[in-house]
Formats: sequence, C-alpha cells, structure tokens
Amino acid sequence: MRLSPELAVSVIATCLLRNYRSDKNDAGRGVVLVAGVRSPRMGLQGYTEPELQRWVTLRALEWANFPAFISRPIVPVLLVVYPWYYVLGGLVAAEVLWCAVRYSFVNILLIRVAVFLALLSYPVALISSGYLFWNGRWGVGALAFVWPLLASVFQLPAKVGLLELALAKRIGYGPSSA
Repeated sequence: MRLSPELAVSVIATCLLRNYRSDKNDAGRGVVLVAGVRSPRMGLQGYTEPELQRWVTLRALEWANFPAFISRPIVPVLLVVYPWYYVLGGLVAAEVLWCAVRYSFVNILLIRVAVFLALLSYPVALISSGYLFWNGRWGVGALAFVWPLLASVFQLPAKVGLLELALAKRIGYGPSSA
C-alpha cells in the first residue's frame, strides 16, 4: 500500500475530526463511491475505494470549516503582528461568512493546497510562540503555541453529507443507486 503525505495528513485529521457530523439526517451515512473514470488530473487514480471514501470524507470536513482549517498555519503568524482580539474576531467573521457559501461550490485545488499548508501548522506555531515568548508576550505566545489544536476544535456545525456528495461528483464519482 502506498502512503502519500496527503493520506498521512488524512489519517491525522481523522483522529482530530472523528465525531464531527452534526446533521441528524446525515449522521452515520457517508457517500458510497461507485466505479467510474478517475480523472488523472486529480491524482486519485491509484487509490482504493476505502481510501477514496476517506479522502472524500476528510476533504468534506475540511471544506465545511475551511477558514478555521486554513487558519492553523496562519493565525500564529498573525498573532505576532496584530492584537489577538483582532485576529480571532476576523476568524470568527470569516467562519460565519463561510457558512453562507460553503455549500455553493467546492474547489478541489484549494482543498489540496490547504492539506499541505496544514503540515506547516506545528512548525509555524512553535516558531511564532517562541518569538512571542522571547518578547515577553506570554499569553499570546501560549495561544499561538496551542492554536493548531484549538483550530481543530473551533468548528461550526455543517451538513457534511452534502459536501461529500459535491466532492464525489467533482472528482467523477456519484452516490450509488442501491
């Protein structure tokens, strides 16, 4: 079995986002992918069906709260430059605005880039918090240090099943008719 960096990040994200489904109608019902033509452009042609199902589920979870997910490597750097209440207020505003548009489109390229940016979360948090500690900003430094974990918890409820369907259709799969 081939273990790509994206799949490794997916396994880690599964541990962090295990019980995320919030809609009672979607709970426990994932997308069943059917055989079809996998687009070589997407780079998913070598994955097995369970790996594709995991990929779709995790990318849907990330897309559901994309501002919080992408904030993991960004917020620690912003905390060095701006006051913490501006940074967190901006993130809350972005997350609320995202709720209005998250079901209207799905961008595979943004999702794939965000997964690799998420790999920078912990190194960026360590460097930013070290800088803040060095300058005596202990509280903000502690916030920057734990931000990648807090961003995983800071999630608004979403209908992940709808996003799974949209992602499955986008990569050339659809729900099974069974």
